Amino acid sequence: MSIREHPLAWRWTDPKYVEFPPEVLAQISPLDAATAAAVHDRWFPYFDKYGEVIPNRFAHVEICPTEGTWKDNACSRETPLIGQVTDWLRDREPDITLPVTISWQRDWAVRTSWGIFTQWWDDFCYPSSDDAFIVADRPRWFLAFHHEDWFSFCHDPSA
Repeated sequence: MSIREHPLAWRWTDPKYVEFPPEVLAQISPLDAATAAAVHDRWFPYFDKYGEVIPNRFAHVEICPTEGTWKDNACSRETPLIGQVTDWLRDREPDITLPVTISWQRDWAVRTSWGIFTQWWDDFCYPSSDDAFIVADRPRWFLAFHHEDWFSFCHDPSA
């Protein structure tokens, strides 16, 4: 499957939302269903039944609010907030070349770099609809996005 065939491709390819530059799209790869499920199943136990991370499964959890402004059932985030969250994420993980997996549900996941995710995080994480997690291949941290509009950066997951 190409990125344009992914169920969430409209987020990155539809001018009504945003069109990523071709060089950015080329660096986002959908995972096949089996690989997406394996990643999801590995990390899903770190959430409680309400979709929030279980704090005692990590050495330390930091919270970053990402809330935007609501108008007519649509949320928009202001550019300064987007930049502040990008900076917050990159302060916690400075290696923008680090490969990461973003998972929204058991069979929907993509791979990209930490740099692309942190630059475009607001197009990967939609308020009120998304619960997602982001994890690197070497899991020294775990990032969760909650649909009520915040990130939980979880240090040193216990495996």
